[in-house]
Amino acid sequence: MKQLLLIVTLFIGVLTNAQTYTATIESLTLQTNSAYSPTISTPFYESGLKFNHTYNSGYWLGGFAYTNIKDSATAGFNNLYGVKALNGYNNSSQFVVGQDGAVLSATSTPIKFNGFYFTNTTYAYKSMKNGDSFAKKFGGTTGNDPDYLKLIVTAFTNGTKKDSLVLFLANFTFTNNTQDFILNTWQFADLSSLGFCDSIRFTMRSTDISGGFMNTPAFFALDNISYEKQQVTSIDEIKTNFNFAYPNPAKNSVKIATDGEYSTYRLIDLSGRTIQTGTIDNQTIQFNDIPTGIYSLSIESTSDIKVTRLIIE
Repeated sequence: MKQLLLIVTLFIGVLTNAQTYTATIESLTLQTNSAYSPTISTPFYESGLKFNHTYNSGYWLGGFAYTNIKDSATAGFNNLYGVKALNGYNNSSQFVVGQDGAVLSATSTPIKFNGFYFTNTTYAYKSMKNGDSFAKKFGGTTGNDPDYLKLIVTAFTNGTKKDSLVLFLANFTFTNNTQDFILNTWQFADLSSLGFCDSIRFTMRSTDISGGFMNTPAFFALDNISYEKQQVTSIDEIKTNFNFAYPNPAKNSVKIATDGEYSTYRLIDLSGRTIQTGTIDNQTIQFNDIPTGIYSLSIESTSDIKVTRLIIE
């Protein structure tokens, strides 16, 4: 124990500093007029983000695909990858198309999504605009039907739901019909209210359903996905608040003396390597076979991270 206390006096602490990253999708390689189409379920990655992709029996069944296909005119299921806006955000060459249930994950956590640009695929836009053999024309014959297509973005940490927000790809619920819209340009969605997380899931909801299933094509498009990542940086003479975790030194667990908004934690060793992550249960963190030593403990809410030094004996 004396040796540990001596090390504490020489300890170089850690702080978390945010760096911003943007997945523009432009670095991913594609032939002209094509889309990501592996014959197995395999994710793709860009700028520290993981895009899930599900394939089965000759079809893209879920998740994301990236594409440079330019088709704002062709209606129907044969045009899965075009967007009504024709190009990516700011006339870029590439973007991603997602399906209901798609998951976007961080390869290094925690991160805070700043936002992204989103729009309708051509397939979904034309279906809502004109109707087709499966789905109704939004607004109905009179234009008064209160239809909508929602894109619900839900944040998760360690599999636990944290918060969500709703984006409208189409909205015909206004009293004044002149305000009704089907999105055909790239719009920015601010995700900062979701806070720190390790993944976000996209869920689609439409007013046009049959037998519990959506008739509206469950496709959407994203581009320029921006997020902040917490970087662990060594500094000298760190001033750290030791009051929110006790006992310190600890053995198998610590109590967190803060308000209940801090829901997840990370335990980081002196090299900056994450040793353990999890959720804070009843203001308590349990440790699993952690070696004796000195660590940084970060606790995270949707809008804040606190860091303290912790001795495990």
